[in-house]
Amino acid sequence: MDSTDGVNKKKLQDLRRQYHKKWWCHSQRFQFFKGWNAILNGTALLVMALAMLVGSVWEKSFVMIALTTAGTLVKRWADFKKFPNKVDMSKFAYTTYAKCLIEIDTYINGVELNDLQAFLTKMQTIEDIVIDMAPPFTQKCSQRYDKQTFTSLYRSENGSIDISDSSNV
Repeated sequence: MDSTDGVNKKKLQDLRRQYHKKWWCHSQRFQFFKGWNAILNGTALLVMALAMLVGSVWEKSFVMIALTTAGTLVKRWADFKKFPNKVDMSKFAYTTYAKCLIEIDTYINGVELNDLQAFLTKMQTIEDIVIDMAPPFTQKCSQRYDKQTFTSLYRSENGSIDISDSSNV
């Protein structure tokens, strides 16, 4: 870093707080979409298996037709809501933000940052890509994050982890 070490470190810590929130919210969205995708696909699979079982036991069964229709509708609803794509894109978003956090922490913990403006431009470009590709997180998720308490993971001068600051990071 240049002669404005304190200013750059403060900017990096502020950037880390922003990216931590985005990482956490996209991680929550990933878990949400992954759960719903699993529930809907599992339900469709079980209903279709039950339809095959009913069809093999009873002849001329309208129950089999109803179960097959229900299983198809559940699967089509999951496809309509594009849950597999949302799972992939949410995973992309939170893993990208995790990589950004690692890079930011590297500079906060003492690795020399030669050009802060170039680094900020790089982070903005990455953020623009994530915004374009991933589903946005909701205001509710943002409010849940604000209610959480995260400890600071910045290393002190002697190398130990400083967790004295319990404010939102």
